Amino acid sequence: MKLSVNLTVTQRIGAGFSFLVILMLLMSFFSYNGLSKLNDRMIDSKEQIVPMLVNSGSMGVSLLSVNRAVMQFLFAKDSAPLDEYEQSFTQQYQSYLVNRDLLQQLASNKYPAVITLLDEVSALAQNYLENSKEALSTHREFVEIFPIYQQSYQSLRQEITSLQAILDDLAAYGDDNQEMSAATTLSAQLAVVVESIEQLRNISSAQKMQEVTTKARDIFTAMIERNDKLSQSHADTATDIKNQLDKINQSLNGKMGVLLLADQQLMRTNDIQALVVELAAMINSASDKINEFC
Repeated sequence: MKLSVNLTVTQRIGAGFSFLVILMLLMSFFSYNGLSKLNDRMIDSKEQIVPMLVNSGSMGVSLLSVNRAVMQFLFAKDSAPLDEYEQSFTQQYQSYLVNRDLLQQLASNKYPAVITLLDEVSALAQNYLENSKEALSTHREFVEIFPIYQQSYQSLRQEITSLQAILDDLAAYGDDNQEMSAATTLSAQLAVVVESIEQLRNISSAQKMQEVTTKARDIFTAMIERNDKLSQSHADTATDIKNQLDKINQSLNGKMGVLLLADQQLMRTNDIQALVVELAAMINSASDKINEFC
């Protein structure tokens, strides 16, 4: 299971933010031209326009810095640097809010066209920033538990191998047909569980994740039931199998089991993909609004 974000996704986010800064500069430029046409009192307007240009540029710089912190955070493969990156994100996020509020104050009295444009663009930016915070939180959680996931996955594979050896031996050399039949059935069910676990690496939708994890849990439950039936006639053999099943169950369905951690990885991936969608919507809307204002 991949820990880092797909490079193409992060490149799209980075490129989007760069384009956003360009759009903000364009917004400042065209706002100046538009306001000059609307306001004949150029001296008074320049006194407000210059600070508006400065605050607009500062907003763009803050967003670029936020993006840099997000990229660093999402590429981190261990938890050591996360606090530093998150602190940078928070500081630049607050800087963006301060400059946005100042720009709103400067434009609120004489330039309703600017305030309307700013409100619509900044609403999308705010939505993106809020989603970024959620993605950072999700990534932090995943990074912190990823070593546990690796351990659970390795333990699961070892426990499955051990159980498979027991079942292979029983299927070939069982005391009677009941043991051999139970071993054959359990071996076939175990193969389905293994197949489901391997599929976890390539799942991209929540629906598919639910289908695969549900299938794995249902088949594993059927294995327990089949072994319980075997215990009625072969208690010792069933006890040995049950011990292995208990270990597998812990690594598969426990609090830090493989199925739960795989679901968290998918949630993180989907959160980041949602960021790309939000960013694209924000850029398209900003571009449209700037064109309208010009």
